Amino acid sequence: LIALAAYHANHELFHSALFCGAMFGGGFGFYPTNTEGWPIGLNKAYIGPKVAHTFPSLYAGASPMNVWKDPILRSSDGRQLWQFVDSKDTEKTIDIDMWNINDWKKYKIGPWCLEEEVSKEIETHVENCLTAGFYFQRKMRNLDTNLNSLAYEERDIENNKSITATNDPLPPVATLVGDQFLHPSYFLWDTEKSKMIEWTPALIKKYNPKHMDITDGTVSHVSASQPPGLPKGKKVFEYKAKNNGPGKGVHRDLMDEVQLIHTILKDMCQVVNNAGVSTSADIVRHARV
Repeated sequence: LIALAAYHANHELFHSALFCGAMFGGGFGFYPTNTEGWPIGLNKAYIGPKVAHTFPSLYAGASPMNVWKDPILRSSDGRQLWQFVDSKDTEKTIDIDMWNINDWKKYKIGPWCLEEEVSKEIETHVENCLTAGFYFQRKMRNLDTNLNSLAYEERDIENNKSITATNDPLPPVATLVGDQFLHPSYFLWDTEKSKMIEWTPALIKKYNPKHMDITDGTVSHVSASQPPGLPKGKKVFEYKAKNNGPGKGVHRDLMDEVQLIHTILKDMCQVVNNAGVSTSADIVRHARV
C-alpha cells in the first residue's frame, strides 16, 4: 500500500509495480488483531492486546472508507461486501465507522475491549494514529489530502472516477491475486458482547449465507485486484496464483510464487519496452548495470 501511495506521488521513479495480495479495500481492516492481539503459538501475551494497541500500522488499515460504503468493496452485481451484520438478524448491518474514535469506544474496539480504563495517553495515541492512517488511505487512493475532516464523501468517489492520465505514460501495474477460497460476503457481529464472531464451517451451515465471495484465504479478490487512484482506462494486468487454495496455499504464500513472479516481472519489462516508457527507475537500473 505504501508503494501505491508512492506510485501516485512520483510515478516517474517506478519502472513498474506489482502488488501481491494487496488489501486495497481493507474490509474490516485489522480487526480483530488490533483488538485481541496475535497469539504466538500458545503464548497470548507476547503480542497481546496491550502490545498490539501500540502499533500505528494497525490503525492505518482500519478501512473501509465511508462507513461500509467503500466503492472498492462491491461485487460485480453491485452488492456491498464485507460489512458487519447483526448475528441475530443478518439483514441488519452494524455500521461501524473505523475512522471515528467514538465508534471505537462505543463498539469496544482496540484498547476499549479491555475492562480497565483507557489512559489519556493511549486515547491520544489512537486518535493520532487514526488521523495519520486516514491521511495515508487518501494518499494511497490518490485523493485530496488537504482536509481537516475524517469524512469520506460521495464527491471523493466521483473525483476518484475522474482522475485523468498525465502527459507521461504511467509505468505498468500488475496484481497477483489468489481466488481459490470462498467466504461469506459479510461478517457476524455479536451485539451483546460487542465483538466479531469468526466464521466456522458449523456457522456457515447454520446461517447458510446467500452469497459467498472469492478470497485468497485472507484478502478478498475484489480488494486485491483493484489498485485505487489510477487514471480511468489505465490497464491493470491481473495474474492468478498457481498455488492458492485449500491444501495448496493461502494469502501469505503468494510471495512464494517465485516462478510466476519472475514471469510477471519479465512481462512488465516487455510492456515498458513496447510502450517506450522512460522513467528515473530505468536510468538507475541501467546505471547499475
